[in-house]
Amino acid sequence: MSVITVRKLSSVKHRLFPALSASSHIYSISHVKRKDAVPFGSRFSSSNKKGKRGRRFLKWTLGSILAATAGYYTWKFIEKATRPTFPNEKKKKVVILGSGWSAVSVINHLNPGQFDITVVSPRNYFLFTPILPSVTVGTVESRSIVEPIRKLIYKSHKGKNVQFFEAECKEVDAKNKSVWCRDESGIQGSVSDFKIDYDILVVAVGAGNNTFNTPGVEKNCFFLKEMEDARHIRDTMIDLIESASYP
Repeated sequence: MSVITVRKLSSVKHRLFPALSASSHIYSISHVKRKDAVPFGSRFSSSNKKGKRGRRFLKWTLGSILAATAGYYTWKFIEKATRPTFPNEKKKKVVILGSGWSAVSVINHLNPGQFDITVVSPRNYFLFTPILPSVTVGTVESRSIVEPIRKLIYKSHKGKNVQFFEAECKEVDAKNKSVWCRDESGIQGSVSDFKIDYDILVVAVGAGNNTFNTPGVEKNCFFLKEMEDARHIRDTMIDLIESASYP
């Protein structure tokens, strides 16, 4: 570190500046290096390193976000470009039975400009089944893991050439390519039975619980497959705990 010192010129003042000898003093400035001095830049070396690390981390983070965003939109573009297509003069009628994982996947991969899509399911929402145990214990509310099927259809196809009916399929006529459906809800209108013709039929109704032919399982066990199952288990647990708290 450089230390600035000021030394009064007394011996040479009269020789060099005789005119200023009576009214002023002249000082000289010199730089003297101290042995124990610390370099000026070293004080900020650690902070500079931290700043560089922070900037490097920020650059990598922003780069990763941009790369992930670009990859996602690229995948969506490729997925839409590879959807199956047919001549526009004759749109094929596609009937999808179900509103679960398989049905939603098929809906997302079909091009509504090439197909007339009809979805039939007694459940008008999509259920995210992996989080059903969390609904049972109250960690997650039931409304957090369901999505209306019409909302998913609108997100994928903006509602074009896609319609949904809340009903159950009672019969499939493979010879005439038609399905018979019925409204099984508590409130029914003047029309509860109807027929839908199809060119392509997608059966995505799922499967039942496998008990492996173990006797007594269906009567004495709780299954966890639907939203009603999670609510039933939760209500039963609460009733048991409340009953056990009686004096």
